[in-house]
Amino acid sequence: MENKETLSEKEIKTKDILAKRIAVNTEKLEQKNKKQIKKEYKIIIEKRNNVKWLIVIMLVCIFTGFLTPIGDTPYTYLLHTMKGNTTGNIGEHLPLTLANNRNAIIIIAFYVILLPFTKVKIRLRDLFLAGGLLALSFKTRRQLSMFYFIGGFVLMRLIDNFIYQYSTEKMEEEIEQARQYMTSWIGQAISYLLIIALTICLWFNIKDTKIVNNESYPVAASDYIVKNLNGKDIKLFNDYNFGSYLMYRGIPVFIDSRADVYDPQFNGFEDDIFQDYINIAGLNCDYDLKFDHYGITHVITYSNSKLALYMQKDATHNLEIYRDDYFVIFERLDEKDL
Repeated sequence: MENKETLSEKEIKTKDILAKRIAVNTEKLEQKNKKQIKKEYKIIIEKRNNVKWLIVIMLVCIFTGFLTPIGDTPYTYLLHTMKGNTTGNIGEHLPLTLANNRNAIIIIAFYVILLPFTKVKIRLRDLFLAGGLLALSFKTRRQLSMFYFIGGFVLMRLIDNFIYQYSTEKMEEEIEQARQYMTSWIGQAISYLLIIALTICLWFNIKDTKIVNNESYPVAASDYIVKNLNGKDIKLFNDYNFGSYLMYRGIPVFIDSRADVYDPQFNGFEDDIFQDYINIAGLNCDYDLKFDHYGITHVITYSNSKLALYMQKDATHNLEIYRDDYFVIFERLDEKDL
């Protein structure tokens, strides 16, 4: 009886041990399958405990937008700008056309090649970041700079992942050694020296370059206005492209490169100054009537512009008081001056 009971206890213990082994192996197999399935995903989802603090900071920033002297403009600026007519006329606001932008084609090609056709994986936040910036770039081309700069970090991570996916063990060791070397104080010193050398080279290339181009900005014409005309007594009509330079010289302008400021959707004025400028410059309206409406006394424009050619023909109402190779200034004549 004792032997039988002893054998029964041994069998029970053996069965328990086998059951535990089976359970452990099953758990390991399940974990392996989960890892294998996870490897097959192209998008990496990582849980970050610090995200909640980022959300708190975001909420704080939302409400601190009211702490400005311009009221609700931080919240309504984009809406008013998109509803206005400036986006259809300003080059940087126009949608991105890939056929005219080789750099954008190259960057997008990297994403298209790396993600669908290789083993490269992308983090979910990187996917939203790069995708959002690309969508904004297609909406308005001025966002391309943000796509290049911020999206560049995402692209570098993808390239790094590509190298990791297709490298051998020996290559991985060499890459890791290179990383450790470049993050050491010697590597950092080399990086700083390279940046300083590049900066010096760029400075030597541009040190003799004129910041203000006489062909694009009315430098000499502005000198004439400052010396011969009283800015307080005249109302000047000018071109959009060099309005900011005239303001820099202290000359009051009709319009400058802050197109949104001259849109009634943004400024709330009755007159659509921006659209009136477009119509006048393109001769799509009676410019004399518009000049009378705004009280324009002088006009400065490019010497080869349509407006300059038409005003030059109408010498009875417009007196040319200045001209150089690129710009011309007209004084409008009242009936009493004729």
